[in-house]
Amino acid sequence: MNEHSILPNFSPIRIIGFGSLIGLLLITLVTYLTLQQPWLGFQVLYQPGSNTIKLNKIAENSPAWVRLKAGDEIIAFKAGDKKVSMNHLYNIEEPAIIPTYDEANAFFAAQDTLANLLTYDTVEVVLKDRSVKITPADKRPLTSLPLMNYWFVILCGFASFIIGLNVWAFRRSEVVTRILAIAGGSFFIGALFNAVNLGREIAYPTDFFYNVASISHFGVILFAFSCVAILWNYPKRISDFPATLVIYLFFLFVWINQTWEIIQLPFHAYYFHFLIDFMLLAAFAIRQWHQARDSAIDQAALQWLLFTLLISLGITIAFFYVPTIYSTQPIISISATYFSALLVFVGLTMGIIKYRLFNLSNIFLEAWVWIIGGSILLLVDVALIYLLELTSGFALVLSAMIVGWIYFPARQWVSINILKLQPRSVERYFPVLIDKLIAAETSKSLIDKWEDILFEIFQPLEITHINEPREKIEITNSNITLLVPSLDKQSTLSLVYRDNGKKLYNQNDIELCNSIYELTINTANIKHAHEEGAQTERKRIARDLHDDIAAQLLTLIHRTNDPLVAVKARDILKTLRETIYSLDTRAAIDVRTVVDQLFEIAHETTELVGIMLEWEVQKFHKDIFLSPRQHINMKRIVQEAISNIIKHANARHVTVFINIKIDNMQLQICDDGIGGDIENWVAGKGLNNIRTRVKEIDGQVSWHNNAKLDNTTKRQGCCINLQFPLS
Repeated sequence: MNEHSILPNFSPIRIIGFGSLIGLLLITLVTYLTLQQPWLGFQVLYQPGSNTIKLNKIAENSPAWVRLKAGDEIIAFKAGDKKVSMNHLYNIEEPAIIPTYDEANAFFAAQDTLANLLTYDTVEVVLKDRSVKITPADKRPLTSLPLMNYWFVILCGFASFIIGLNVWAFRRSEVVTRILAIAGGSFFIGALFNAVNLGREIAYPTDFFYNVASISHFGVILFAFSCVAILWNYPKRISDFPATLVIYLFFLFVWINQTWEIIQLPFHAYYFHFLIDFMLLAAFAIRQWHQARDSAIDQAALQWLLFTLLISLGITIAFFYVPTIYSTQPIISISATYFSALLVFVGLTMGIIKYRLFNLSNIFLEAWVWIIGGSILLLVDVALIYLLELTSGFALVLSAMIVGWIYFPARQWVSINILKLQPRSVERYFPVLIDKLIAAETSKSLIDKWEDILFEIFQPLEITHINEPREKIEITNSNITLLVPSLDKQSTLSLVYRDNGKKLYNQNDIELCNSIYELTINTANIKHAHEEGAQTERKRIARDLHDDIAAQLLTLIHRTNDPLVAVKARDILKTLRETIYSLDTRAAIDVRTVVDQLFEIAHETTELVGIMLEWEVQKFHKDIFLSPRQHINMKRIVQEAISNIIKHANARHVTVFINIKIDNMQLQICDDGIGGDIENWVAGKGLNNIRTRVKEIDGQVSWHNNAKLDNTTKRQGCCINLQFPLS
């Protein structure tokens, strides 16, 4: 299905805005569910293997405030006739680090027992040296959620989601950007629900905890397998084998297997698949590098992509997953693993800036500048409410002032000096425009040059013609295609990508193209008006010549009794009629007729003086026409060239060669006379007339000695070479 049928009218900015709103709503919903749990008011310092719970921090004005203090160690909880003694199962921060399904189930059962006890009105906390009775709060306050284990993890996931969404929004038609969007979205889901787990005070009910963990696993596993799928497809798909589908089917198997505990994988039930992911990443990376060996651009982009994927994910696997698999303590924290994974998306953004990964342009970066601005405004607003306890209205005003004074000036500096986002004005392209506009001799030739003008300015990957008129300039296909009306309004030009595929089109390009279009079409109109005026004047001159001079010559022909005068008058009348004919610039004559007339001129002239004529014409296309000016000048040039041979060369043999192509006509006339060294010629009226006529038809002419003659003889023939363009 084409992307336009899915989101026919959604611009990239609308997609990003809509996706961001959904992400914020999910964060709000999950945070709301997290806050519905009972709250005692302390933070736990996890001690793997310990049978006591050590307190790290007590929240002010919480149920545990004053009653407990940091450093206290809890050995049990009591409520009613129930007692839950602490053991190593309560010192596990992340249940996924547990190596087997049986141990994981024991963990969830212990969590459920303690969570049920904490629902009592009064809970007795048993310490090593005393017991304290506490009344848990029904709900947790927002400030109780830990900064690193909750908000930081969510921020990493949300940022990754927005980056993946951005790339896909601007390049929806490509498989690799879709996979990246899946990776960003799944990482966000994994981070969001793992933050719920990491943000727990001490225990959750089994059903709630298990579902949260299962959704978190879904997101994290899907993210890992999506990274593998990216390397299969980028920079180029490794082969036609449907590996992407197989990768996602394998992901589904892994997640279903973990959720329903079907098969326990070796080494570690939850993390073993990450080693498989990393090995596939390495294998695909080697294959992609070999495949890109002949493309420096692909190698540069791939090198950066590998740096972000293999280094960032490699750190997580080496310092968290591998130690966990071998039943030792991770070297880095869970929140650090999410930051490491975020570096993949940050690295992709930097790669877009440096190497134009996925062929994205500054419009992607410009969108991100605004997204970051809005995010900073929101974060500052929340921080003022959260930390300084300001009212929401005052905090919003103050945050807007802070962002306005600091961020937006910095944004403007970055846009101009780093991202180069200045609007492009038409003045920048004046040299190109002037060259093209002046070079076009007629309004029709300017219409034909419109495509060249667009190509020079926008440098698209390709320009195609659409046989459908269009009234205005538009951007379609997710900013990939710029549609521009032709100057004659009969068709549309489709420009795909700009700057040789490195950038997409934006509103500035529409404004620039509108300015160029207006300037070009005004120039075409001026040229057309000039042509109409010149054509009118030519018709007047032709009419005067025909009605006056031609009429007088006819009278002279019919009244004279001198045969020589009559012949001369007829020759003059014929020349006059040819001149009148040449004034009509819109007429055209078939090239076959021209060739026949040239042969007649050459044959009659050489036959009169006894010179042998060799005539050769290459096969040519029948639908080729010459303008009257080209027609007349060709006849005059052939007449002048052969007359010069007769007058000066004393030649015995003349060869005429004609080659007619679609876009140009070539003529060569050679003799075997005694023209001498061409470098010693003094140009007379004949040679100058030839040069002038060649220049009138935008042609080129040259002379050289005839290389076919024997240089040992005194005869040194010469050749004239002429070529001129055909419309």
